[in-house]
Amino acid sequence: MSRSTNRRLVRLLLGVPVATLLGLAANRPALGAAPSNWMIAKTAIGLVNAYTGNGTLTTNAFDVPSTAEIGGRPAGWVSQPTATYQYYGPKSKTSSFLYAVDHGKVPSGTVDVIFDIESWSLTTNAEQVNPKKYLSEFVATAHAHGYKAILAPALDLTNAMVPCKNSADPSWSKYLTACSIPTVAAAAHPDVYEIQAQSYEDGTGAGTGCACYAWFVDQAAAAASAVVPGLDVRAGLSTNHSGTVSSGANLYADTQATLGSVDGYWLNVPSKGTACPSCVPGGAPQVAVSYLELLGYQP
Repeated sequence: MSRSTNRRLVRLLLGVPVATLLGLAANRPALGAAPSNWMIAKTAIGLVNAYTGNGTLTTNAFDVPSTAEIGGRPAGWVSQPTATYQYYGPKSKTSSFLYAVDHGKVPSGTVDVIFDIESWSLTTNAEQVNPKKYLSEFVATAHAHGYKAILAPALDLTNAMVPCKNSADPSWSKYLTACSIPTVAAAAHPDVYEIQAQSYEDGTGAGTGCACYAWFVDQAAAAASAVVPGLDVRAGLSTNHSGTVSSGANLYADTQATLGSVDGYWLNVPSKGTACPSCVPGGAPQVAVSYLELLGYQP
């Protein structure tokens, strides 16, 4: 665990009742055996709970102050309420971040806000073409309103960017080199930069310049940290990336290979819908259950 991560945990744990901390610690893996910082949606937790028939596993894994929980949190939990936005503005767009802050629509109690900017209909074309401008403005606006900013630019964002959209290079190369997304994201000075690497999660091998998870995550994290030393960097994992169902063993192998490069993970359990039309119905929560159990969390 990095020194910056230790400092964050100390700040987060201040004010949490001792009895609560002792209860959580009794059901968690030994220090160093699993990630310290999570990002996860309340809907994903609900899918896992429905699969297991109770909330024990998710409580043991995610009910800690270092978890950014998207879409609210269960009563009594100590995770950080987090809201996500697919586009920054303008104020006239009712689902934009600018509209939310201007009209008091950011959910009450929100601590973290995520900018999930991708090459899709949910993000405006102007923001896809010039993410550098809008990533910086998102962070500045978030900080001005007292929120922590998490930037999660997707791998496919390079499809619209002028420097690399016509390149024949593979997506990972455009992301890392031609468009330098990690550098652009870090230069915006977010509180967290999240690498949407889940499309490579089934490539658990090693190599230089390979389309494999560990190498890609290591390169992106190093590039971002070179701009902002000590930046909190997370990596994405998914039970089914664009409908390809993974396995708990693959997610576990990816985690063990990258624990030294990142500060935590965004565990996705995406179900078929507008944001992911190719995802499987139900989200494949069994993969998340297997993964969390391999990490040592008690069901």
